[in-house]
Amino acid sequence: MPLLFTLALLLVAPAVLRAQADTLSLGPLVTDRPDKTESTSIVPRGYAQLEVGWALETMEAAGTSLHTHTVPGLLARVGVLGALEARVGFAGFQLTNQGALGGAEGLGDLELGFKYRLAAARGWLPDVAVIGAVTVPTGADGVTSGWVDPSLLLTVSRPLSDRVSVGSNLGSSWTTTDDGRGGRTTLVDLTYTLSFGVTLSDRVGTFGEMFGSLPADDGDAAHHIDGGFTVLVRDNLQLDVSVGRGIAGAGASDWFGGAGLSVRLPR
Repeated sequence: MPLLFTLALLLVAPAVLRAQADTLSLGPLVTDRPDKTESTSIVPRGYAQLEVGWALETMEAAGTSLHTHTVPGLLARVGVLGALEARVGFAGFQLTNQGALGGAEGLGDLELGFKYRLAAARGWLPDVAVIGAVTVPTGADGVTSGWVDPSLLLTVSRPLSDRVSVGSNLGSSWTTTDDGRGGRTTLVDLTYTLSFGVTLSDRVGTFGEMFGSLPADDGDAAHHIDGGFTVLVRDNLQLDVSVGRGIAGAGASDWFGGAGLSVRLPR
């Protein structure tokens, strides 16, 4: 998995260098990774932003330890209007190693969506945006949900000072899974996030976050905390690293972490 991620970096690097001169006037980019809290920021009209990474998640299930690698975890964002961006998500290749039980691997589903800014910050009022998306069952057996699953998210953010900002998401997601009887069932979860970001320097930032999900009917609750760092290498290129753990709920991961990069490309 780290080797595949390194190859992705090498492929993206030439485009980053070509884009640098064209994007200086836009200022530093704002990304939707590595935390789980989606930003209220919209990619400028006519520009594209690619956010990729490698992730590792570990959890205990049925007495065995599961380790899931995911790469490239792509989110492609394209500015359509001043307040609207189109989004394409693709988890990519997923490999779950289940020890003596074997494992599962394959490509995950695509996700198509949009982000629309509802209001800009004014006084004590925050930035507000809405994100809608649906998954497309294009993945491999054992990985795909096999259904079109929607999600809807309200995201708010505002600065608390010159160096500290806060962001939060509240929404709902539908996830289709194998019901264990040869059929499928769709679970509905209410999701939340709360993230604090701190600017350490002109190029380095850090964050701390709590996020989770609550089942609307069947299913398991899951609550997590995580944190990480971002490094703005260029105004259009950011590197990141993060790590977290589950704190409550039967559906929570034990540990998870990852690393990635984000790049804004010229029109």
